[in-house]
Amino acid sequence: MIQLQLLNPLLRLLVYGFLVFCALNASMWLVSAMAPRWINVPKQFFGVDYLSDNLERVYSAEAEWHRLAPGNPELIVILGLSGASEGVALEPMRQRVGENVRLLPLSGAGRNINDIQLYTRPLLDSQLRPDLVIFAISPFHLMDPPEEYLAWSDRLGDVERDTLLLGWFYRKRTDIRNILDIKLLQLRYDLSRQLSSSPIIGDADPWRDSIRLGLPQLTVQSQWDTRLREYGARGYYDEENYREESDQVNRLVSLVSDIRSQGTRVLIVYMPEHSMLRASIPATGLARISEQLAAGFSETDPVEMLDMRNTVPDSGFKDISHLNDFGRSVFSSQLAERLRALGSDLGKRKKGTDLFSPCHRC
Repeated sequence: MIQLQLLNPLLRLLVYGFLVFCALNASMWLVSAMAPRWINVPKQFFGVDYLSDNLERVYSAEAEWHRLAPGNPELIVILGLSGASEGVALEPMRQRVGENVRLLPLSGAGRNINDIQLYTRPLLDSQLRPDLVIFAISPFHLMDPPEEYLAWSDRLGDVERDTLLLGWFYRKRTDIRNILDIKLLQLRYDLSRQLSSSPIIGDADPWRDSIRLGLPQLTVQSQWDTRLREYGARGYYDEENYREESDQVNRLVSLVSDIRSQGTRVLIVYMPEHSMLRASIPATGLARISEQLAAGFSETDPVEMLDMRNTVPDSGFKDISHLNDFGRSVFSSQLAERLRALGSDLGKRKKGTDLFSPCHRC
């Protein structure tokens, strides 16, 4: 047996370093196995860190807002998941809503309102007070995931933890960097607030388009059929998953109420869907969502909704729920035309207009 003390100092250092690395790697793997979500919170699909991107957008927008003279441009914030980040193009919207409106996209990726809550928090914690917040979502985001789908997701987590055993630090380096970036960004922001009446952080353009996933364009019918089955496996087509008292709908009601409490108008927009997906979502599920949303607000001040699921032809989709460049342009132009009707009254609460319909009529 080799005695470590007989080795030269350099080799001894390397051996000790390797042993320490193995011990730390095993410890971190054990923590990941016991608490699998602690290091995964900021990471989204494809390793893109939407949360830190949205934090930077909010901080930069707030810094710019403080520098502007009185009579700031009107501010519209767009919140959503991958359907919004893929489907909303800012340039055609800017051309139609006018120069006196700023568009701030805070979209990301995820499965339901739980993820949107994550992306909404930077806005609620900031000093920004938008004139309008748009939740660009799909009805299936308001479905409570069935137990079998949650179990399938847990099995995916088990597989990921198994792959981490021999290389936790290497495989999780993106997550670790994301967490450090977020904490440093928040620290700089908090310090700037303490040292100045207006935050000085942020030199990136907050008014740029959302990060896109780079999803491939489906080209043959078998690919479309496969994607349709994949969505079905998540429970999107099962009526029983759209409960009369949905947790996801309650979360959305809470988010809308929090934003409204700051004097901001809120609009829920149903994003375009491919005809195959649209035909598969149960009508009873849509009715239950509408009824629960209506019950979450007073009859004199209902939540405002805009159903745009059938506004883009099937040729405008890269898959059954994400728009391609053509569909993205068509939808963004249509949405902007609806918003343009608000004009200088954007920050004022209007009810009963042709632009929006209360939830119980949508």
